[in-house]
Amino acid sequence: MKKLFFPIIVLFSFIQLTTACAQDRSNPENVIKSYFSETKKQNLSGLISFFAIDKYINNFNFKHYSQELGIITPTSQLLPEQYSIYQELNKYFRSSQVTNQVRVYLLTIISNNDDIHLPITVNNGSTIDSFIQNINPQILSSLKLLYIRNPTKKLDPVGINEIFIKQARRIGAEDSSERVALIQIENTTFMVPFRFIKYNNEWYIESLISNFAGEFTGEMSESTFLSKFPE
Repeated sequence: MKKLFFPIIVLFSFIQLTTACAQDRSNPENVIKSYFSETKKQNLSGLISFFAIDKYINNFNFKHYSQELGIITPTSQLLPEQYSIYQELNKYFRSSQVTNQVRVYLLTIISNNDDIHLPITVNNGSTIDSFIQNINPQILSSLKLLYIRNPTKKLDPVGINEIFIKQARRIGAEDSSERVALIQIENTTFMVPFRFIKYNNEWYIESLISNFAGEFTGEMSESTFLSKFPE
């Protein structure tokens, strides 16, 4: 049985996003390869830099987004950009979303725990020591990218393109797309879904979620989020 790990939006302190690595954003596949390369290096700023943060904020239009979505959720979406305080708050909020997704991603592929979202009862000092050992990031050096797939490849291309463009324009982007990657860390295999958005012909990660991952695995309800494949 697969274990599912659902990203939870938790507000983190905003960090300045910089990276020394050269990034090829010409297509989603190159972004994914670089993303896993930075994972192996334990380069946190590199990982976060692949996500759309500044461009996402700068191209967001509250009125257009709310009209397209048909609903306003003040505590879980960006706020009207015409107010300077909300411009700043939007950046903190988007940064927290991205940071938490990367946090969940790393803990999921590193940890030996059955579910990283469940609290762990501390019976004695060995429980704490065991947890610290189980999330040792050195294991990331063993990461292998097995393959990358487009989960919508077998679907109607015209219909899918219309969906992706509509989703992208809702947030001020040019286009969007999705991919599914299979990675292996030591003897454990994970499916990592990606949703991409494009600005100025460059692809950025929007989230580690794929609405169409189920088309790839045949289990839509269990394949939207980062998950561990059965052995």
